[in-house]
Amino acid sequence: FILLGFASLIIGLGFGSIGSVQYVLPDFLKEQLSFQKTRPLHVYLVINWIFSCAAAIVYYYLSTLATKRSYSKQLAAFHFYLQLMILIIVITGFLTGKFGGREYLEFPPWVVIIIVASWLCFMGAFFSETVFVFKSAPLYIWSWSTGLVFFLITITEAQLWQLPFFNNNIIRDTTVQWKALGSMVGSWNMLVYGSAMYIMEKITGNTKVNHSPIAFFFYFLGLT
Repeated sequence: FILLGFASLIIGLGFGSIGSVQYVLPDFLKEQLSFQKTRPLHVYLVINWIFSCAAAIVYYYLSTLATKRSYSKQLAAFHFYLQLMILIIVITGFLTGKFGGREYLEFPPWVVIIIVASWLCFMGAFFSETVFVFKSAPLYIWSWSTGLVFFLITITEAQLWQLPFFNNNIIRDTTVQWKALGSMVGSWNMLVYGSAMYIMEKITGNTKVNHSPIAFFFYFLGLT
């Protein structure tokens, strides 16, 4: 997952750099790789970097619990290969001009089915392990949990534009789409915040901070 994340970051930065040049010089690579392709490629790849590296940290933590490790490893493997498949499909689709979704999700809508399947594997691996430690769960467990749940909710909500009730009305379409995607950003923020808190605990060796009232206050502030 770390390798996948950093590969996504490097490639995403490449497309972002091309896009930034095209923003100033619109004719740069216009025929071969237009701005309409480089922008969503950049956005998707750097988002994949965030998700992949957060997943790596979560799976590292799960490996330290060692309760049902074989089960988690199996789901983690499914999650990884599905995410790799999604990455290849999305990049290929954008490069060949196969669009069809909305902001952040410009790829054909059917790809979301695979995304949800990969996310259910991630959730299954996570909750099958953490269910045993929830009674005294540190802050990062709560942060990761809400991030996982809310991503599933928001990516499902972001597909409401496919229903006639929404796509026949531009106000409803735009309102629901931006509400869903704004909350989706919050969901991956929760994964990042939890990862940061876990890393700080590992660096300092201080396990009390992730059980402190001030930490949970800011967690609930970020959640709301």
